[in-house]
Amino acid sequence: MSSHSGLKPTDAQLALWGQEIPLTPPSNPLTVSTLVYDYATISLSDSTDDRKARVNKKLTINGEFQSLSRYPSFQSLKKRSILNTLPGLDGLPTLAQVCPYCRIELDKTQGFKAGTDESDRCSGYFLEYCQKCYYWQVNELRMQSWEARGTLVYEYDIAILSAKLREFSTETPKGSLSEICQWFKRHPERYHSVSPLYMELLVARVFDEVGTYVEVRHVGRPGDGGVDVFLVDAEDRSWLVQVKRREYARSTEPVSTIRNVLGSMVLERAKHAVVVSTADHFTYHARQAATRAKKEGFTLELVDRKALDQLLEKSIRSLPWKGILHILEEDRNRWLEEDWCFCGCVERRDSIQLGINSAD
Repeated sequence: MSSHSGLKPTDAQLALWGQEIPLTPPSNPLTVSTLVYDYATISLSDSTDDRKARVNKKLTINGEFQSLSRYPSFQSLKKRSILNTLPGLDGLPTLAQVCPYCRIELDKTQGFKAGTDESDRCSGYFLEYCQKCYYWQVNELRMQSWEARGTLVYEYDIAILSAKLREFSTETPKGSLSEICQWFKRHPERYHSVSPLYMELLVARVFDEVGTYVEVRHVGRPGDGGVDVFLVDAEDRSWLVQVKRREYARSTEPVSTIRNVLGSMVLERAKHAVVVSTADHFTYHARQAATRAKKEGFTLELVDRKALDQLLEKSIRSLPWKGILHILEEDRNRWLEEDWCFCGCVERRDSIQLGINSAD
């Protein structure tokens, strides 16, 4: 069967497919560019004479052999007849079904492709993904069959690639903006536990990398007069930004914040400002004050936690699993086009190499 392979090691942690005993993070979890994922493979065979599947190649996770007894989802593959209980990808016991972070049902899509009429090979994938936090998992199944001494033999390669977000051990995580923003989406309580300074720097970074501003400067300091970030847009307009990190998720942003910012706008002779708050919402009077200020020629935009979350979302890689599906498709097409004989041996192996050796 074709071997899948991965890319350069990173410090990602191991995804747990039904594992109950913690493992030390492996030495070589895998990544595509800045996309980090965990990678598991197992190879099984079944025939018309067997009552259950046999393991041909042991379970590996990120290139390291693992015991099936510690992973019930994989162990269950060995206890069943694939011919009878795995008619398609939707029957794989390794499917996630629910986002492990958001606890909502995952969206699904799948694809299938058969080899030539002479090859008796086919392959398919089952993609699950979360629309909220962009967690994803791909299950790929490759099957080939042949006849040996009157027995029809089926051989299966199963590969599971699961998105892995780096877990930060600090209250001030550092990394790519996409990583950090996904971390906040999966752990929204962190909006209220990071330091106010960290939130100021994060907002400045988001405006710098996602916005259309030609200049972004963090200017927050003690006695900053209510200005934490200074922006200049493409039309050469100056914007003052006030960032409020509220400690509680149900907090509201009061009208006093708006009045303070308006005072800073007058003193700085600025006509445009943004108030970014991790509060649940701005009070009625706060919004009314912003509306009245607009009538006086002041533009004051209000960004609460929900709007901030949407702003952070813009920095997340669009459909991060697309690169993985493209790599799998290239490898799958090569495998389907391989020359091999019906006894199961392969005369030509052109599997794609992505950076590390497969653990066969």
